[in-house]
Amino acid sequence: MQRDEEFTEEPLSNLENIYTERDDQCWGGYGGINQVSLNRNSLIIDLNPEMANQMGGYETIKITFSTDNLQFQQLQKVLQQIMQDYESKLNFV
Repeated sequence: MQRDEEFTEEPLSNLENIYTERDDQCWGGYGGINQVSLNRNSLIIDLNPEMANQMGGYETIKITFSTDNLQFQQLQKVLQQIMQDYESKLNFV
């Protein structure tokens, strides 16, 4: 998940300046994010039907991990930068 470098300052409809990829580029695309949730051991991305189709039929992508406090704070900070101007779609649990 990353912010498009050409449109970093400008919010676009449907979050079209945020790129999400699963496994490799053939399973990726811009926008289509309904909600992003981060908790202590996972990142969950809920996708709209069009992006779910682009991701191979997955409506939800869940990434699990184990982090210490510093790594988790860094992850929060990076995610906030990616989701700048889309705070209503970002949920910290």
